[in-house]
Amino acid sequence: MAARVWEGAAGLRRSLVPIETLEPFVGNPRVGDVAVLRESLRRFGQVRPVLVDGTQLVAGHHLVRAASEEGWTHVAVSQHTFRDEDERRAYVLTDNRSSDLGSYDEQLLVEQLRALAEMDDGLAGTGYDSGDLDALLASLRELDVAPPVIGADGGQREHRDPSIREVVLLFNPEQFAQIEVWLGIVARESGTEGTSETVFQGMRIAAQQLNG
Repeated sequence: MAARVWEGAAGLRRSLVPIETLEPFVGNPRVGDVAVLRESLRRFGQVRPVLVDGTQLVAGHHLVRAASEEGWTHVAVSQHTFRDEDERRAYVLTDNRSSDLGSYDEQLLVEQLRALAEMDDGLAGTGYDSGDLDALLASLRELDVAPPVIGADGGQREHRDPSIREVVLLFNPEQFAQIEVWLGIVARESGTEGTSETVFQGMRIAAQQLNG
């Protein structure tokens, strides 16, 4: 592939550095999908900088590799000086983990993907393909099979199946963000699947600990 300097957002042009001058962070445990990143670069170019400390890569390792494989000689960087090696290592892990703990509103995701799929460029560069969209649609159809809600009162909604109850809990944004983190920990440690099972398991663990 013929080498070319760079492609991306005009505002990043002033922060370009040669890829060959950047040093990967040794011990980065993240395994990225370089093929998806290459496809993204072909469609969008580089639209945000990678993070470096001097010449040390901190965040964006796989994007740099993707750019190199696309024949780019430069990438745009954002500089930040960390206190020491341990602080850099902590940030590498934080940057990786924070994306792992995120989740999706699958209904909204499907709506966005369906809209994109109808465009000329379709899903190219998004990391999704038609198979992913079909799988999400199938998952939502399975949820639709659940007994429908027929009423609501005092935060509790009754379903057509009288044995099923839904409790609605209201949280401010800060509380909700913390709950998402806790649910992720419970799901990972207990091997539960689905929000209801994870919440139930978390409450059971908390009750056992409180009762000694």
